[in-house]
Amino acid sequence: MTAEGIIFSEDHVRFIQKCAEKGYPAEACGLITGTLSAARQLVAHQVREAKNILAAERQDRFEIDPITRIQVEKDCRRSGLRLVAHFHSHPDQPAIPSKIDLMQAYEPDLIWIIAGLENGVVSAIKAHRLEKDGNAFAEIDLIVHKA
Repeated sequence: MTAEGIIFSEDHVRFIQKCAEKGYPAEACGLITGTLSAARQLVAHQVREAKNILAAERQDRFEIDPITRIQVEKDCRRSGLRLVAHFHSHPDQPAIPSKIDLMQAYEPDLIWIIAGLENGVVSAIKAHRLEKDGNAFAEIDLIVHKA
């Protein structure tokens, strides 16, 4: 799957923003399920917050709680949706993948949604996919549909 973009509702974007700001100054994170359209656009159906199990140790790293990941995978099997992306925040950093993000890109098909924050307020939310060679990320379209 090579997605050219990802489509969110305004509610999805507000939810990511709320999670990122609530988690500040640590990184917030979560999982996104959806479908792939014929136009190679991912369509987000559900955005679920996850506990960042590294938040108590480091504010500049994230690891999604495996309990949430397992539950999302089970929900996907029941619903016919699939895990298409995850999100995390970059406190006081831009909404672009870091070197650590690149080193931890273990699932090349997942889209990386990153919320950049400045002083606890989301300044930008951007979508990225891992390049085929795995050596870099490319920004893709993040399309927001009005509710």
